[in-house]
Amino acid sequence: MKRLLLAATLTVASLSANASDKDEYCNLIYGYAETIMNARQNGLPMPKMRQIVKNTNDDALISIGDSLIEWAYSQPKYHSEELQKYSTNRFAERAYYGCKEVERGKKKGA
Repeated sequence: MKRLLLAATLTVASLSANASDKDEYCNLIYGYAETIMNARQNGLPMPKMRQIVKNTNDDALISIGDSLIEWAYSQPKYHSEELQKYSTNRFAERAYYGCKEVERGKKKGA
């Protein structure tokens, strides 16, 4: 559990550093989503995950984190390692895809 908390903290901290371009930003969102869902699948309670995100003191990051946490913790928690990995990967890929869709929408003037 301590390693999981450390990984979550490091991912949140790395995301708070501004990405140099949108692709890098979406890659960071992928990692952030992956860490949050991994924590969820490994039993980290939602309040602890929220506290990790709140400790960044970055309003934009907290907003993104809260959304990802709500979404992740609304998903089922699996007991088999295989399903946990599948769920984590799928969640992170969906977050990445959503980020890219927002990027495309902004480019089109949406």
